[in-house]
Amino acid sequence: HTDVAVDAARINEALLRKEAALKEQLYGGAVSQLEDAIKRLMPGGDLANLDPSGTYAGMRAGWQATYALASAGDAAAIGRFGAESLQLGEYSKSYFAGSPEYNAIRQEMIEALRAVQAEVTGAAAPATG
Repeated sequence: HTDVAVDAARINEALLRKEAALKEQLYGGAVSQLEDAIKRLMPGGDLANLDPSGTYAGMRAGWQATYALASAGDAAAIGRFGAESLQLGEYSKSYFAGSPEYNAIRQEMIEALRAVQAEVTGAAAPATG
C-alpha cells in the first residue's frame, strides 16, 4: 500500500503542476490586461481624474519605479519601460510646452533608456573567455 500511496502522491503532484501551467497559459494575458487597466486608472495613468500637475507627478513616479525595476533586471519592467518612457515624454512635452524643464526630463529619459538598453544587451551578450 505504501507504493500505491507514493505513486498517487507523485501523480497528484504532476497534475497540480500541469494545472498551474495551464492556468498561467490561460490567464497570463488576462492578468497583464488587468494590470494595465488598473495602471491607466490610477494617479499618473491616462484615465486618472487629476489636475495636470497631479497627473504629471503620478506618471513620473510610475516611470521612476519602472526604471528602478528595469535597472535591477526585472524582465516585465524592461518590457514596459520604453512605452512608459514615451507616455511620460508625450505628456511632459505638452505639460511643459517646450520649456527647459521638458528638455531636462527628455534628456533624463534618454539616459535612462540607454542605461537599461546597455544592461539588457550586456546581459544578453555571449560569455567570452
